[in-house]
Amino acid sequence: MRRIKTVLAIAAFGAALSLNAPSALAQGGMAAEPVQIDASTRTSLAKDIEAAKAAHPEAFEAVKNVQGHKPEVYQKARNPIPVVGRELRRLGPSALLPMLEALAFEAPARGGATDQEWTALTVGMLEAVGVQTERGFVKVDADLRSTVPHIFAIGDVAGPPMLAHKAMHEGVQVVEHLAGRPTHPVDATFIPNCTYCQPQVASIGMTEAKAREAGYSVKVSQFPFVGVGKSVAIGETEGWVKIVSDARYGEILGATIVGPEATELIHELVLARTAELTADELVGMVHAHPTLSEAIHEAALGVDGLPLHI
Repeated sequence: MRRIKTVLAIAAFGAALSLNAPSALAQGGMAAEPVQIDASTRTSLAKDIEAAKAAHPEAFEAVKNVQGHKPEVYQKARNPIPVVGRELRRLGPSALLPMLEALAFEAPARGGATDQEWTALTVGMLEAVGVQTERGFVKVDADLRSTVPHIFAIGDVAGPPMLAHKAMHEGVQVVEHLAGRPTHPVDATFIPNCTYCQPQVASIGMTEAKAREAGYSVKVSQFPFVGVGKSVAIGETEGWVKIVSDARYGEILGATIVGPEATELIHELVLARTAELTADELVGMVHAHPTLSEAIHEAALGVDGLPLHI
């Protein structure tokens, strides 16, 4: 396996942390917008980061961030940027960096604002043709139609969360509307937030703190992957599944997964949250053994204090 010497990431969101191979993570760094996770998860991840720093100090010394930007980079952005893989390889890093400078920005408050910079430019152009904005985003109705009837807005320009899968779903919604078909509107509270780091992190809905702030009486369950046979078998036992549920009705309000394949496993809880399932209804679902998804089953059992394997 070739040693990775340099890693350059141009992104503004948690998905930028796509270096989930330990060898790559140990040899490069990037800036990304912090993921919205609860305090206990953040504390645990901070410990993991400190351990990684101790094991690979050279990697953290090598992290470089592009600070600020200059007006002339917008002129550079007009230059054609090759999109074919073989052409990128032919040009090499030295030829590509001047092009990438036009797209690589970092806003100190956000940690990496490439998408936000281009969103600002797009919104500015739309304002020029009469599209109304609100807090820096295009103002849209339930059908994602702007204040100019023939202009629709999806993705970052339509407001947070600034996620590719949210934008894609909104695009489908607009096409459904234009075709006269039943639409599937996006509900931001049901959108999974995924970070492709090591360990992976994924969440849906409210954190425990947010649920309490919203006035819910909550039950919380957290089950570690070390209690799952598949995790032990593949040697990935770090992390856990955490479920926050409404103590009165049992509805799942939110969930966080830290650990192996978290960004895949979260979709069972996305479905549960979307369908307003209770933790008890998740308990009634048979999970194959041995699978990582058994951690979700155990966490659901733990809502009533009844986990089997801990």
